Amino acid sequence: MKVVLVGGTHGNEKTGVYLIKKWLATQGKGLPADHEYLFLLANPRATEENRRFIDSDLNRSFGHRTQAQAHDYEFSRARELTEQVQNWSDSDPYFLIDLHTTTSNMGVTFVLSRMDGLSARVVQSASLNTENSRILMNADLDGDCVFVESIAPHGIIIEVGPVAQNVYDSRRIELTEMAVHRVLQALADMESDKERQPPAELDLYQEKRIIRFPQVPHEHPPCVIHPDLVGGDYSVLRNGMPVFIQSDGEVICWQEEEIYPVFINEAAYLPQQVAFMATRKVKVAFP
Repeated sequence: MKVVLVGGTHGNEKTGVYLIKKWLATQGKGLPADHEYLFLLANPRATEENRRFIDSDLNRSFGHRTQAQAHDYEFSRARELTEQVQNWSDSDPYFLIDLHTTTSNMGVTFVLSRMDGLSARVVQSASLNTENSRILMNADLDGDCVFVESIAPHGIIIEVGPVAQNVYDSRRIELTEMAVHRVLQALADMESDKERQPPAELDLYQEKRIIRFPQVPHEHPPCVIHPDLVGGDYSVLRNGMPVFIQSDGEVICWQEEEIYPVFINEAAYLPQQVAFMATRKVKVAFP
């Protein structure tokens, strides 16, 4: 199958940048020969300037745009990438893998953004063969998704962390490359079996809603994640467990149904006062 590998969607996430440049320089040396590859450095300006984006988040730019956004660098780049991929694919089916990192303690996470059977079966197989990995499903699916991988008929995001922004971390690069190989091998196995694969039923974490930091007066220190929760991505958070701590030592506890937080203290989300994303552990059937 034709496979598009994308890195540098966010210019300060250097693992994907490293791997795309490596594969471009070596013409994909070491990758399974079962596939035909296109390697894309998605946001070259942001990569050069070591920024997440220039005007707006490229990974939110593959959908409807306002008139004001139409001239943003990332929206122009989204059009260019879409045209480049579509011209390369020449109407053949293809699979897109978008490489990301997070400052949160999420290990290797395979992210689904569509109710697509092939994508689901691929990550199911890849996750089984990747130690300490998880599968996360986005809140916005299919037509509501405006991520890079939404331009492809099949695709996933690989999210690896923790790693600081603008850092080339050899351990995270190695983990990401291993996860890519697991996905590519799973895809090759699916392709070699010409009979229709059975529907996939996945145990995964489904995003439900954003949890923001409690607001405090501007002159006071901010409310922060409680030490018991720091680094606790994918751990269960039950009613009565500590979530935040204020500068005066007051602890704010969780007062809702059981959840599993992810993207805890993600640096990219702090400007929006996002503390973490609440998920639920569910079983989802895919066609």
